[in-house]
Amino acid sequence: MNEILIDLEKRNLITTSVLTKEELIKSQKGNLNTKKERQYSRYKFYNLIKKRIPHFDGGYNTDKSNIKNEIKVYIVQKILYFLEKVGLYLKIAKIINRVKI
Repeated sequence: MNEILIDLEKRNLITTSVLTKEELIKSQKGNLNTKKERQYSRYKFYNLIKKRIPHFDGGYNTDKSNIKNEIKVYIVQKILYFLEKVGLYLKIAKIINRVKI
C-alpha cells in the first residue's frame, strides 16, 4: 500500500502532509456527526415501515433527525436496484452521468 501512495505522490496525483492527532479528530468530527444523524434517522424510518435493522449503541444525534432524506435515499436505492435487476442500470447511469465508461 505504501508503494502505491509513494508512486501517486511522485506522479503529483496526490500530496501528503503530516497531521497532528488534533487535526485528524477535527477533520473527522463533522463526518462522524453526520453519520450519527443519518443512522438515527434511518433507524426511525425503517422502524416505521416495519423493517428491522441493527440498533447500535452509538451515541446518535437525536436532535437532527431527517426521515424525509432517508425516504428519498430508500426510494432511489429501490429504483437503482430495480434497474440493475432488469439490466438497465448501466445504460441509464451513463445517460445521467452517474458512471463514466
